[in-house]
Amino acid sequence: FLIGQARFDEAHNVIDRELKEAENDDLLWAKATIWHYSRQYDQAEKAYLEISEKYPNYLPSRTGLVLMYLAQDRYEEAEPILEKIIVLQTVHTENNYLFPAMFFAKTGQPGKAREMIVELYKLGEKKPGVWGAIALIHIALGEKDKAFEYLERSIEEREHYGYLLKVNP
Repeated sequence: FLIGQARFDEAHNVIDRELKEAENDDLLWAKATIWHYSRQYDQAEKAYLEISEKYPNYLPSRTGLVLMYLAQDRYEEAEPILEKIIVLQTVHTENNYLFPAMFFAKTGQPGKAREMIVELYKLGEKKPGVWGAIALIHIALGEKDKAFEYLERSIEEREHYGYLLKVNP
C-alpha cells in the first residue's frame, strides 16, 4: 500500500521492523523494490543481487533487477538475467512476454517486441491481467497513444499495473 502511494520512507520503516523479527525473501525484495522505484538504484541493485544469490530461484528479485537495468539503459547487464528468468519461469503469465518485449523494444528490436504483444493478446483471451503489460511495451516502443489506450483498459479492469502511475511514471 505505501509503495503504491510513493510513501517510500514509511514503507522502509515498516519493512525494517518486520525484518528484525524474521528474514524473509519477500520483505527483502520489497525493500529493494522501494529503492528501485525511489530511484536509489545503487542500493536496489545491491539488494536485488543479494536476494538472487541467497535465493537463486526467486524470480521477483531477478525481474526487478532487469526492469531497473532497462530503466537505466544497461542492456548488456539485463540480457543474461532475462535469459535466466526465461529458464526459471514455470508459470505461464504475462511476464513471460513482458520482460523480453521490453528488452527488445529498448534494444532496437521493435518487430520482436510486437511479436510479444501478439502473444499477450492470445493470453489475454484466456486470462485477465495483460493490458497493463501491453501498455508498458508500447511505452518502451515510444508509442504513447497506444500505451494510454491499454493503460485505460488496465485501469478499467482493475489490474495491478495502475500503481505504476504513481511510483514509476
